[in-house]
Amino acid sequence: MRTRRSLPIVLAGLAVVLCSQAAPAASHSGALPGTYVNDVGTVTIKKTASGFVVEISTSEPTRGVWACDFEGRGKLDGNGALVVIYTPEADRGTATVKLTITLKRNILTVAETRSADIVDFCGYRGFLHGDYRRKAKR
Repeated sequence: MRTRRSLPIVLAGLAVVLCSQAAPAASHSGALPGTYVNDVGTVTIKKTASGFVVEISTSEPTRGVWACDFEGRGKLDGNGALVVIYTPEADRGTATVKLTITLKRNILTVAETRSADIVDFCGYRGFLHGDYRRKAKR
């Protein structure tokens, strides 16, 4: 029979079990390919012989003051994240945009890091980053 004193111990044990059941990041290439969407855009990932091709199209959803179309090639890093490093031609090879893409369940997260010297990428205040949901197949 459990007492009031044993309840916190039982609950703490349950929390440990539940936390250990969390879905890990995708660590194999078969989970990533597909199309993902959110309110501002679409991400399409295709598997190739040498890695992945990532296409992202985003735009400002209310007035359309910016739009961004991106295509790059990437590979999985040691943590299972897809990493794409892009150098815009206009910046003559000095500036870069790094995308780190992770998948947990059906949520694709795109993290975007731009070098400080980037001149023109995605228009004024445009972006690629965010959480995208896997698009349902019809």
